[in-house]
Amino acid sequence: MNTVRLSPELESQVRRTARRQNLTVSEVHRRALAEYCARALSSEPPGRFDDIIGVCTGDPDLGANVGAIFAAEIGRREARIEGDDDAR
Repeated sequence: MNTVRLSPELESQVRRTARRQNLTVSEVHRRALAEYCARALSSEPPGRFDDIIGVCTGDPDLGANVGAIFAAEIGRREARIEGDDDAR
């Protein structure tokens, strides 16, 4: 046996549904939970990054070229720093 605490509004909805469908309140609970569990278990659980993968667009080779891009950026920063030293 399980106990579930419902808000007064939800409890009222469950009772009205039971009356309308000619079911017991317990049967409404069982059916609702069975449907919820079936949906939740029917698909793969979301991955850790599913909500962010694919949301950006850009250079498709970026991942393959990340080392070269990083090295180029470091080179640009070093050149700026060296240029600042020359100005002093």
